[in-house]
Amino acid sequence: MTEGEHHEQEDFRGCGRGLTGRRWAGSGGGATVAATGSGQAAAGAGTITYQRAPIERGGQSSTEWASAGTTDMSWEDGNYRAVTPCRVIDTRSTSAGALKANTSRAFFIFDKGGFVGQGGDSSDCGIPSTATAVQINVTSTGATGNGNIRVYPYGEAAPLASLVNYRTGVPIANAATVGLCRNPNGSLCDKDVRFLATTQTDLVVDVMGYYEPSMIAQINADGTVGGNSMRLVSAAYEGVGLYEVIWDTDVSRCLASVSIGDGFPGGGDVGLVAAVDRLFTPEGLWIETYDAAGLPADMPFQVHMVC
Repeated sequence: MTEGEHHEQEDFRGCGRGLTGRRWAGSGGGATVAATGSGQAAAGAGTITYQRAPIERGGQSSTEWASAGTTDMSWEDGNYRAVTPCRVIDTRSTSAGALKANTSRAFFIFDKGGFVGQGGDSSDCGIPSTATAVQINVTSTGATGNGNIRVYPYGEAAPLASLVNYRTGVPIANAATVGLCRNPNGSLCDKDVRFLATTQTDLVVDVMGYYEPSMIAQINADGTVGGNSMRLVSAAYEGVGLYEVIWDTDVSRCLASVSIGDGFPGGGDVGLVAAVDRLFTPEGLWIETYDAAGLPADMPFQVHMVC
């Protein structure tokens, strides 16, 4: 146990149980969080939970749980983040060269090593691995014949609809939002998108923004994960009515909307809930739950981070 961790526990307990921290939420019967697309599910109902190694908090060993969801969670629903326009593809400067007629080619849209190999910027262009869709500007240049370009997630069939309709030797561009490939459990695919050209043309793609899922989770009374978006890293039960929730990014400047209840009609959960930043871990929250009498009690809850 480190001295900092000990102080963190003391600080939290001091402002818990009647918590008046920066973020709080009361509740009544049922959920007050609009969790559309979060894939709420009862524990064990289509959700794979696995136990990770024990972790130390406050000198006591506790068990950390994480969820690898297979429920019908919407990976596309989420928040839009604009980025400085950044080039991710330019076939004019690659060994593979232009797109060939009626032949598709797969590309990366986020890559921590940069996009130099596909003619793009040496940075990652600010696109995180949690992105589920991107806004891009697609340009055809140096076309050898009239044709069109189609764009679609890697692993899916090419659509009939075109994004760019071009003429021989005339550069032309168009912008669109395109989904990125995700495996059924939300993990990354080998590549992100495919482009198909009906006649040979060079391809230039700039990314202007991305979408990533909302930070939403439903935590059962025992601290296991009932449902979540892919932004949840872990949840842990820390004692009667005390839980820790960890996300994939700093949430210290976000608003936490928390409500008692499992989100299902007829749940009948009535109580109070409070949330506060987890000191020294900006990705985390402490959450305390109480029964209707205001006493610490293990209760299911939903949490939605708004950043």
